Amino acid sequence: MAHLFRFSPALLALALVAAVALVSASAFVGQAREECSVETLVGPYGFTDSGTAFIPGPGGQVNPVQVVVLGRFVADGEGHLAGTDTSTVGGQIARGNTFSGTYVVHADCTGSDTLTLQPQNMVIHHDFVIVDKGRELMSTHTDPGSVFTGKVVRQ
Repeated sequence: MAHLFRFSPALLALALVAAVALVSASAFVGQAREECSVETLVGPYGFTDSGTAFIPGPGGQVNPVQVVVLGRFVADGEGHLAGTDTSTVGGQIARGNTFSGTYVVHADCTGSDTLTLQPQNMVIHHDFVIVDKGRELMSTHTDPGSVFTGKVVRQ
């Protein structure tokens, strides 16, 4: 009867590896459950945004134009933000642009915003993912005729 409960060293090592993997996986799954809300985004942020805008030209021609934006905004933790930026559009620099808008945040740390740019009075939209408990965001424009990505970091 004593031989029925005897384990080989290889079997014990395999059981130990399986137990460590199970505990590690449980800890990882627990970390992946970070929840977010509009309150996750609060305070000052710096950002860069770059990409290509496709501008309609004469005769139906579409002209790609490089755009780079660098700026700062403050989010109030209640779904509103406002900021300023410097933009380069096709090599033309514009400083002191302002914008304001609203944002929504989902529990899975994704969200979107709607911004009004001044002095152009242009409305743009982004989708974003919040990382590192609101310390950073990655974004993309969601308006037709543009291909942009951005990075946002809490100051």
